[in-house]
Formats: sequence, C-alpha cells, structure tokens
Amino acid sequence: MPAAWQRPSINAASRLGAQLMEMAVVVAALFSGNGVVSLGWGSLAGGMLGLLLTLGAISRHWRLRQLPTLRPDRASLRWLFSVGVSTLLSRVVSQIAGNLELALVSTTLGPSMAAVYGITVRTFALVQGFINPIAGSAFSGLAHLMGQRGPSALLPPLRELRGLFTLVVSVVVPAILVINQDFVSLWVGPDKFGGRYLCAALALSTVPVTQVSFLSFVSAASGRLRSAAYLTVLEAVVRVPLMIAGLHILGPAGIAISTSLECGLLVYYAYPALIGRGLGLARAAARTIGNDGLGAILGCVLAGGLAARYLPAATHWPTLVVKGALTALVLLGLTVLTNRGARSQLRVVGVRVFRRVQRFS
Repeated sequence: MPAAWQRPSINAASRLGAQLMEMAVVVAALFSGNGVVSLGWGSLAGGMLGLLLTLGAISRHWRLRQLPTLRPDRASLRWLFSVGVSTLLSRVVSQIAGNLELALVSTTLGPSMAAVYGITVRTFALVQGFINPIAGSAFSGLAHLMGQRGPSALLPPLRELRGLFTLVVSVVVPAILVINQDFVSLWVGPDKFGGRYLCAALALSTVPVTQVSFLSFVSAASGRLRSAAYLTVLEAVVRVPLMIAGLHILGPAGIAISTSLECGLLVYYAYPALIGRGLGLARAAARTIGNDGLGAILGCVLAGGLAARYLPAATHWPTLVVKGALTALVLLGLTVLTNRGARSQLRVVGVRVFRRVQRFS
C-alpha cells in the first residue's frame, strides 16, 4: 500500500527499524545463553516491529488523505482470500527452495564449502533489492490501469518499465561481478571466495532469475495473480531436483547453471503464454516484453566478466568503492549506447532530478 501511494520511504523506514530490532534482540538473546534460538527470536521481533510500523504509517496516511472506511463485500473477501493463499504458498515454497541451496552444498561438499558458496553468492542477492522496489511501486498503478482501460493501455508503461529494468540490471549485475572477489577478500579473506567460475555462473544465472521476477510481476499486473503464483510454486518444486543434479555433476556452479536453464525455459515458453492470455497478445508479441533489452544486459555481463578478469585487484575499501563506481559509470554508458529503452528512461530520470534540484535551489 505505501508503494501504491508512491511512498517508498515508509517501507524503507519499516525495514530499517525491523533489521535494527532483529540485530538487537539476537545479540541480547545470545548474551542470555539462548544459542541458535536467538536467531528465531530476532526474526520474530524484527518482523513484528516492521509490521507495526507499516500499519501505523498506513493508518496515519489513510486519515490524512481522508479515505473512506473499507467495507468489502463477501465476494471480494473470498477472492482476496483465494489470491492471498496462492500468493503466500508461492512465497513459502520459493523461500524453502532458495534456502535449500546452502543445505545441499553443505551435505554434498561439507560445511566449509557451504560457507564459501554462501559468501560468494551473497552479493548477487542484492540485485533483487534493486528490482523489487521498482516493481512494487509500479504494480498498483498498472493493475488499476488494466482494470480501468484494458490490456492495450498497459503496453506503453510496460515498455517504459522494461527500459528501467534493463538499465538497472545491466549496471548492477556486472558491477557486482567485477567487485565480488575484492569485496569477499576484504570482508572475510581471499580463501572464502568461491572462484571466478562460480562467480561467472552466478552472474549469468542472475539474469534469467531477474527476468522471471519481472515477468511474474507483469503476469500479476495483467490480472493473472493465481496463475503467476502457481507457476512460481512449480518453478520452485522443479528447481530442487535440478539443483541436486547440477551440484553432483558440475559442483557448486551447477546450481547456478541449472537455475539458469530452468528460468530460461520459463522466460521463453511459460510466461509469454501466461502474459499473452492476460493481455490478449500472441505468444511472440508477449515474448518481446520479456526479451527487450536482453542483448544489452548480456553484453554488459560479458564486459563485466572481462573487467573482473583483467582489472587490478582493490586492496583497500576506498579503492574498492572507486573501482565499483567507475565500473558502474562505464556500464551505464554502455547500456545507454546499446538500448533505446534504457536511454529514454535515463533521460526521464535526469529531467526529474534536474527539476527537483531547481525546486530546492
């Protein structure tokens, strides 16, 4: 709801408060001798505080905007419940499948290799932190537009959103690929880095994973909420045996490679069919929504891989920051040169920033 009101600061503040509470409770519980249970108490306390902060902010803004009291009818409640159950199921199953990665590596290759894998993959998880706020802030508007004006009105803003998605992924994924080894070495030591082969496999798998996230969002915005949730459940269930097979055949990098293959099939076959039904498009036309900008993304990932191989290592934190910033700027320029959608979105962002600076100056 805060995202629908274009108030991302509410979610950010709630998340920050929840994380601080979680850390404080974990530390206090550990000092009290609760052991590993301290992590559970910390998660519970952080989640409850985040929920309370969000509910308080929503209540305050609801009164300020003088919105009417909600009185949904029984049919609406039944629909919300059915959609909520399928969405919750998809989140739970997806979380379980994602958390099985470390358990599989630990069982097959030992706890030390699981620690190396977990640390190496850690930075690539940041990509979703860039993508999810973009999708969340646009979802309500797109769903409302779909309900009021139909599928044809949804295509122009989806193209704009896809351009912004391309811009973010083309910069963030290869930039993480470039600095990952230096970051891990400075953080916990060079012996905890999983190697360039694993890092490259993780970077390549992050691209189709983010594609699936974007297309799942588009499917839900087009009215296919339950279908998108069930497809997420199917993806998570199929991912587990594929991860096991990839791990036994190719080692830790096999997990990323098997994830890439599965997500690639979903992007090329499953989601175009689902989006096509929701927007009334042929499968080929629906496929272009997900594939637009893919060449620019893969080109930037390739450039990032070459940079990671040949650029000198950063030996201090300030050097790492400078290396990451310069890499991001180069990747931004490369993305703008190779993709029209990213170029137009960067222009829009630049104009808005310039207007805000003028307003405050």
